[in-house]
Amino acid sequence: MTDTTASAVNGYMKKMLKRIINTYFTENLDFRARIFNILGFLGISLGIFFALFSFSIGASIMLVGANLLASAGGAFMIWCANRSGNFKPFFLITVIGVFFILFPIMFFSGGGYQSGMPSFFIFAVVFTVIMLEGNRRAVFTILEILLYLGCCLVAYYFPQTVIALDPNDVALDTIIGCIIAAIVLAFAIWQHLVIYDHKQKQLEHFDRKRSELFANISHEMKTPLSVISAYAQLLKNKLELLPKTEGTVENAMLIISEANRLGLIVSQVLELARIQEGNMIKDMTPCHIGEIISEAVSAHFTSASESNNHNRIDLKIDDDLPMILADAPRIIQLVVNLLTNAIRHTKDGIITVSASGQSGSVGQKKGKHIVLSVKDTGRGITKEETEMIFDRWYTSTDGTGTGLGLYICKHIAEAHGGEITIESEPGKGSCFKVILPVNTSLY
Repeated sequence: MTDTTASAVNGYMKKMLKRIINTYFTENLDFRARIFNILGFLGISLGIFFALFSFSIGASIMLVGANLLASAGGAFMIWCANRSGNFKPFFLITVIGVFFILFPIMFFSGGGYQSGMPSFFIFAVVFTVIMLEGNRRAVFTILEILLYLGCCLVAYYFPQTVIALDPNDVALDTIIGCIIAAIVLAFAIWQHLVIYDHKQKQLEHFDRKRSELFANISHEMKTPLSVISAYAQLLKNKLELLPKTEGTVENAMLIISEANRLGLIVSQVLELARIQEGNMIKDMTPCHIGEIISEAVSAHFTSASESNNHNRIDLKIDDDLPMILADAPRIIQLVVNLLTNAIRHTKDGIITVSASGQSGSVGQKKGKHIVLSVKDTGRGITKEETEMIFDRWYTSTDGTGTGLGLYICKHIAEAHGGEITIESEPGKGSCFKVILPVNTSLY
């Protein structure tokens, strides 16, 4: 063969190999489709190998033919499956045609359980578990195990049904079968892990990009929303000095309300992005919980007393509360979220914000703690709702809120080593308790 011919053959082989890889092993294929193709090509190679091996040791022509038939059938199914793009029927055909029919034939014509075929039974069961889904997976796996167990029992009690191998070839056939089955299974699991790791990296990349998108959108929207809210408030103040135009002031107040509501949504989405990135808590410093609560309540006292709900806020903070190690702005945010929630669901009622020091077991926590509670006399919620109230995007039955406020509160409490609980009864109000540990190293 001349150098030119050899080069041409080598180029053709590389081209064919690249085409096969791009067609049958591309990352665009579904995970099961890729495993199907990989195991299919391995099966074709093994079928040809065992056909040649069986022929070399003088095994029955039936066994040689079964191996060649398995290889040809595998090649045909791989071609058809990839051409159609619908792999599920071919998964089932493989299980029924190869594992339920061909493998038992090969078992009885190739030495029975005194050969390498039991190793292929294991391979077949694993393949079935990987390829099939749902109830079909369970049914076919159980039937397959029972079939192979039955084959072994028949071969044991009725040895005349088995075409025995030459005694000198039994050990070699068994060893080769075990090694090849182990290689196939190891390769399948390795490929599974490779694909799984790749998918995990893709998901992590997607989550990171999504968090960045949320953060960027939230950041860009905060400024125009603040401008809209400020100018709407200015417009409302000026309109109040003019002769009343029916509905004008109310419309301005509606603009302010909706702008503030949208601003809250934007802020909470930004907080959600920080939670997902693990950047919610920044600086933990010694704090006086009483001062934190007073600052938070002071900022929202006006909205509570002047809102249409006409609520009153009562403060009950124990004297000489121990300091806690906390991110003060986050604790303020937690109190504000709970207070806003209470104001929203209470009308002509009392909202009590309290803090007390406790020792022993509190909730699921032990030791010294500060229990911060926000209690209202509002509508309350059912027991079923209390089990979901801290879930992300869960909104109350009245459709108010964003479904993020209490979710954020839960993460703030847990980030401080604490927890948050709720006690509520429909028609009698709700009480949220935040249990924060006292850091004894501060004393």
